[in-house]
Amino acid sequence: AIRGYIFRVMIAMLALAIFFTLYSLSQVVCPMLGKEPWHKTRTTNSAGQVWQALYISIALVALLPFQCYIHPNGKSSMTAYSHIVCGEGEHTVLLGLGITFT
Repeated sequence: AIRGYIFRVMIAMLALAIFFTLYSLSQVVCPMLGKEPWHKTRTTNSAGQVWQALYISIALVALLPFQCYIHPNGKSSMTAYSHIVCGEGEHTVLLGLGITFT
């Protein structure tokens, strides 16, 4: 569950990494091809627009550890990962990651 959670959060980070990797590649490859490389401001603007479009999804995933439901026996489980009991074991790690990613 921890790996799945981290993967879900890191997808958005990967989108940003791809933008700046392509920017760096354009600085090297485009001049060799006689084309204009990407502009830093335009690349940053585009990455920001993608980040803004994905922000609600990112925030919802980051807050998953804080969403629990109560069992009849008094314990509670995470809504997204029902096998994880809130306040025990893996959940405490996920809470820390959720705070970090939020």
